[in-house]
Amino acid sequence: MPRVADAGGEGEELLLVNHVHQPMPSSPYRASGPIFVSRSAGTGHYRNELPPMLRDRFLSLRAYDSNALIVDADVAEGRAVLDVIERFLGNPNVAHVDAHFARRGCFGARIERE
Repeated sequence: MPRVADAGGEGEELLLVNHVHQPMPSSPYRASGPIFVSRSAGTGHYRNELPPMLRDRFLSLRAYDSNALIVDADVAEGRAVLDVIERFLGNPNVAHVDAHFARRGCFGARIERE
């Protein structure tokens, strides 16, 4: 059963759940880990901008190929995050980019081409 925390914004209820963010069994980077999900969160798609939860955060960005092998990795914060993502997605070998919160290592988001 997920753990419920009141650790978001004031009065915001969060669920702490396990999420498989790198599911390919053949990848040495297969991984799962904890994520916090707001009970009131909606879904959204962002194009050419960072979602609010990734803005002004120190992020670890990892570029993966179609076999879920790391092609490149970097850390960035603020506007530099978009620059790193653009550089990674400019490489035709990159299938997607995963963003992790660098200080705790928690998975934050998957970034894909349109």
